Amino acid sequence: MINLPLNYRTYVSPIAWLTPELLARQLDEFHFGYFFNIARTFEAIEQRDDVLKGVIAKRKKSPARLPWQIRIIESSTHPLTPSQEGEYDSGVSPQAPSTSGFRPACLPPRSGASDGVGSSRGSSVHGDVQALAQKSAVEKLLQTLDVRSATDKNLRGSLPLFIEQMMDCVGKKYSCHELRFQSAPDGTPGAVLQFVPLWFFENKEYALKFVDQDGAPHPIDPRDWIIAIGDGLMEASSIAYLYKHMPMRDWLTYCQRNATPGVKGITDALPGTPEWDAAKTAVETFGAEFSALLSRGADIQAIDLTSRGQLPYAALVQRMDQAMIALWRGADMTTMSTRSSVGASLQKDEKDLVAEYDTYFVADVINTQLIAPFIRHLYGPAEPVRVSFSLQLPAQLDREIAVFTLLKTLNMPIPQETLYERLGLPMPAETLSTPSAPAETEISKTEDQQPTSTELTKQIEASETLL
Repeated sequence: MINLPLNYRTYVSPIAWLTPELLARQLDEFHFGYFFNIARTFEAIEQRDDVLKGVIAKRKKSPARLPWQIRIIESSTHPLTPSQEGEYDSGVSPQAPSTSGFRPACLPPRSGASDGVGSSRGSSVHGDVQALAQKSAVEKLLQTLDVRSATDKNLRGSLPLFIEQMMDCVGKKYSCHELRFQSAPDGTPGAVLQFVPLWFFENKEYALKFVDQDGAPHPIDPRDWIIAIGDGLMEASSIAYLYKHMPMRDWLTYCQRNATPGVKGITDALPGTPEWDAAKTAVETFGAEFSALLSRGADIQAIDLTSRGQLPYAALVQRMDQAMIALWRGADMTTMSTRSSVGASLQKDEKDLVAEYDTYFVADVINTQLIAPFIRHLYGPAEPVRVSFSLQLPAQLDREIAVFTLLKTLNMPIPQETLYERLGLPMPAETLSTPSAPAETEISKTEDQQPTSTELTKQIEASETLL
């Protein structure tokens, strides 16, 4: 794993002197593949802006908190009986009974293996056992995943931390994890993932390269890295941040100059006399930012710089805050401007679409860049991937319940294995040991008791509210 030297740190704030010209130059560098300056600017903005700090954390943590499951790809297997599942789902590597006549796909066939008619059943059983073995191995991999950070050795976690770090690409466009497969002391295969921030990379030649402390780029092996590519929302967010804090600084300056009134003292004493000095001390200790002591007859005409109408600063700051929230969460931009937080809900569906896409995005990265290499590492390069990782949104869970409720209302059979799998629940032990009843016996009503087509139509229409 990469160990970053201590002298790689920099103590110069990337946003202390941020100007529109400097930000424009850094964004141009970003498009040309030079990430060091702009990635550190993005990170500082994420950590220090009050609105971005909240919405980005919510966007990153939303998919990380969802329940996950490993499903067997239906096209890769034929279903086993519950007794077969219990027989083959106990180990990481597929171990077939001595009478089954099959071997793992990563091993060559035994001498004398038949390629005739009987090979079809052997291939089917082989696929079933391989799928169950892959499912068990991948579940153990994700449960024991060791996730770290190259810039913070104190940070350790598992799958939720990996997903949260992966979601960094939504803002910075790329997120990079170094991948190493290793075995636990008990022999269980696992993996170590180390997150490396974007400012340690460049993309000048249309491929990411790691940049060492001397500035020399080194190509990275895609087999040793998980590279997630997102939308890069920090490009627009950084512009909104800049044009939010520029009027905010002017607003603070206005408050400093005009919020506290000045103090003017008038005395008959002559300058230099004890009476004059006493009056001067009294005026200076009053606590005002501006104070003046005048002899009687003298006058100072103040220039009033206060605005007679509504100040524009608050509207500009609020507009940028709303833009950043809309970019990251897909929320209604009018919601923040209403006191009751009930604005136009036109973008409510867009918020749900953003959350749904994040789950598919995370699952795709894990399936293609973690699970698939793990299967090849464990069983050999010729072994096909027979399992799939997925996250389950709460909205999907509600829809699954509504579908099963409708099926029950229509007296249609519901396989228990499918019910537990779709709801993300483990199968009870007594259910696994009990053979499934035939589908015909699950409908207890007689033909006379079956609902008519009109009744079915009404029930389906009534269930649309649930769906």
